[in-house]
Amino acid sequence: MIKLFKIINYCINRFSCSLTMLRYLPLRISAEISRYRKNHIHKLHGYYIEAPDLLSLYIENKDIFLKQIYGFTSSKAAPKIIDCGGFIGMSTLYFKKKYPDAKIITFEPDPKIFQILKRNIERNHLANIELINSAVSKVDGYLMFDADGSDGGSLINKNSTNINHIKVKSCRLSSYLNEPVDFLKMNIEGAEWDVFQEIEPLIHNVDQLVFEYHHFPDSEPQLHNILTLLHKNGFRYIINHFDYETNPAVKTPLKISKDTTYFLIVFARRLDEENNKTIQKDYKTIQKS
Repeated sequence: MIKLFKIINYCINRFSCSLTMLRYLPLRISAEISRYRKNHIHKLHGYYIEAPDLLSLYIENKDIFLKQIYGFTSSKAAPKIIDCGGFIGMSTLYFKKKYPDAKIITFEPDPKIFQILKRNIERNHLANIELINSAVSKVDGYLMFDADGSDGGSLINKNSTNINHIKVKSCRLSSYLNEPVDFLKMNIEGAEWDVFQEIEPLIHNVDQLVFEYHHFPDSEPQLHNILTLLHKNGFRYIINHFDYETNPAVKTPLKISKDTTYFLIVFARRLDEENNKTIQKDYKTIQKS
């Protein structure tokens, strides 16, 4: 009987999610007709959101608010959250919806996108949010940034024909990890491994994290290195592929070539000290073998 109830509940939830997505079908159609156009204000989840790219707005709404890819549970009413790669603020808005008293630091390197992010936070009258117009990386200073006017801007040169290479401010994320952080979100378009190496000495101050792993054509695979680093430092993790709309490269039958681009999302959290000691012991055994 319990098993039957679970099956019925699962079917209802799936059906409900499908109906919810129908609500945003006009936004998806508009994105196909005219993806980039003069910024418009869209009302979503009680927020007024300005967006330069309708497709990215649709995808981020689907992934962040409906599928809750950055969802986490905290016992604190005001968790400390660091949002790396804030784009126009969809993830920051989601965190504030979930935890209204949260203290958030949001990084966004693209100066034009940063101004939209700033306006989205201000027009929705949100407090306890520090916005920083900077990339997070392994160095303090300035780096070249491949701007695309949307959510795909990157420190990694993904497109050799892109003429929008700009210099942006860069800072070491470790500078913001000297005290406990309840949740770290990282969507930094291919620079993940550099940042994880840089923050490793202080990653013990992070309780939970989610990062998006990006594999671009001709890029060196680094997922195995990141997962090893997390394991070594006492984290357990779960890997998800979003869905086929966001991430069509993972649809079966699977294939991979030097031109394949795919994305994964990894949720990780630290366990208690006893379990951490066990993980450290396992890691040392692996290293010796």
